[in-house]
Amino acid sequence: MGADQLFNNFRSNLRKREGGYANRPRSEDTGGPTLKGISQDTLDGLRKMPQYSQLPPNVRDLTDAQIEKILRQEYFDRPQIDKLAAVPGLQSAAPKLIEQIFDVGVLHGSGDAGVWLQQSLDKFLGTDLRVLDNKTGKMIYDGIIGSKTRAAVSLAVQRNQIREVNNDIVTKRILYMRRLPKFPSNPGWIPRAQSFLM
Repeated sequence: MGADQLFNNFRSNLRKREGGYANRPRSEDTGGPTLKGISQDTLDGLRKMPQYSQLPPNVRDLTDAQIEKILRQEYFDRPQIDKLAAVPGLQSAAPKLIEQIFDVGVLHGSGDAGVWLQQSLDKFLGTDLRVLDNKTGKMIYDGIIGSKTRAAVSLAVQRNQIREVNNDIVTKRILYMRRLPKFPSNPGWIPRAQSFLM
């Protein structure tokens, strides 16, 4: 399946999870008002970047085309999901993993998606996908789904461990969600994460 078709499928499924416009108290949704998966805080951050400076200041005024552009560029292209999907055997062995990385990115941030993928790969493969953080001098997970991480995904596919990796990411999502103060106000989070179990 090509990148465009893959994104369109993910986008179609995301519509069912995200719904339309929501403006709840910050105690329930710390990102502020949200439209079809894009929060006000996300929009505020994007508008500081030259390529997004023409977006409207209010999330409610985003057009469907603008939302599509943000979702494609920030949550599909930037984390290189098309390259992840091109890992031999992955689309047949664990199709939910690819979409889960996209979904985690939209809900929690693409960095978290990449970190949880790297941590889960290390857990099951015994690899070490951490890199040296030049600022702290410590080894960290950078969350970048680059060639090294994709090679580990390929190894997990070859060893028939990719489903375990996928399901471990679901577990990490749920543990993370439960620790958030706004968790009680978002009962749909757990079923959303669990929908990616294989």
